[in-house]
Formats: sequence, structure tokens, C-alpha cells
Amino acid sequence: MKAHMEFACTKLAPDKIIRCAFGLTRQEFELFLFLCHHQGPFTSKGLQKKFDINLATVQRALKKLTEDDLVHRTQTNYEGGGYEFQYMLKSRPHIRKELKVRLDHWVHSVEQDVMQWSKNQF
Repeated sequence: MKAHMEFACTKLAPDKIIRCAFGLTRQEFELFLFLCHHQGPFTSKGLQKKFDINLATVQRALKKLTEDDLVHRTQTNYEGGGYEFQYMLKSRPHIRKELKVRLDHWVHSVEQDVMQWSKNQF
């Protein structure tokens, strides 16, 4: 398999394609990769210690990954009160499917833009 998707003007690494497809920041993508390579579940505090970054940054990244349907969030309730969220990567087939949907949408948009451009140019 090629390491890059090649266009005439540039090469795109798979990491960049995934980041762009889901609109992930560098830190969100680093967290995503960590979850890809490690069994969960993880708490936001545990991830904050692992990455040595601000807890709010971790929580925002986990919120984004959850909203993008890449991460599953569960809640553990404590008997004395309080709760804690735990995060785990969704299945690889699910993530591949979500990526394909986004890439297909992008391809369709590019096709539409090129067709519109060609109508105006020719």
C-alpha cells in the first residue's frame, strides 16, 4: 500500500487525510492515535497525566472525538455521589466506515466544484 495519496501537485499522508476528514487539531489527533494503540477505557484525568497537558484541553479533545463518533463515552456513578466519564475508541471497522463516508462526501464535493468550474471555463 502506498504511504501517501498522490495528486499532481502534492502528496497526502494518511495521517493528514484522517486529520482533515475529521477536522482534528494536532492534539486531538495525538489523543486519537494514543487511543488507537492502547486498550481503554481511559479517564480524562488519566489521559491528562499521560500527555501532561491541561485537563480542559483533554476534555475538549475527547468531546470532539466523541461528537465525531470516533470515541465511545461511558459514565461510572459512585455510591457516595459523583461520577466519572470513561472513554474508549470505537471499533476499527466503525472508524473506517465513518472515514469512508467523509471521504466520499469530499470526493462528491470536489466533483461538483470541478464540474461547476469547467462550465464557467469552457
